[in-house]
Amino acid sequence: MSEPAGAQGTDDRATDDRDAAWVEAVTSAAATAVVCPGVSARVVVEITGGDLLRRTHWIIDQGVLRSAGIGRIPGPDVTVSVSGDDAAAVRNGVLDPSVAWMQGRANVTGSPAAWLALLASTATPAFRRLRRDAAELQDAAGVTRD
Repeated sequence: MSEPAGAQGTDDRATDDRDAAWVEAVTSAAATAVVCPGVSARVVVEITGGDLLRRTHWIIDQGVLRSAGIGRIPGPDVTVSVSGDDAAAVRNGVLDPSVAWMQGRANVTGSPAAWLALLASTATPAFRRLRRDAAELQDAAGVTRD
């Protein structure tokens, strides 16, 4: 999926093929689905420790994931920081994003309104389907998820 002008990610930390595969799997799974109804936000996820993504960005427009990639983007609406273990648990469906946030395991900066809208969307069947479909695509590609 191509990125809108000015959305190119930058990062000072190396990633590996699994990072790109995860972003591609999610992007492919969400190609036309409305996964965050009514939400428009530019999101950066920073993952610390572990053998996972270090920084990714996600651009959501009216509920549809328009682009995603490795690295930061300028001026995100929300930045979420989470440990590698907790990121894997969220990605694999073991930990809900709302629980991670309420327990202080996910730190969020930026727009509270955008974050709460995103968080609400993670409790929907569409989000659960996206997570499942992305995991299946990644498994089919032979990419380790944890």
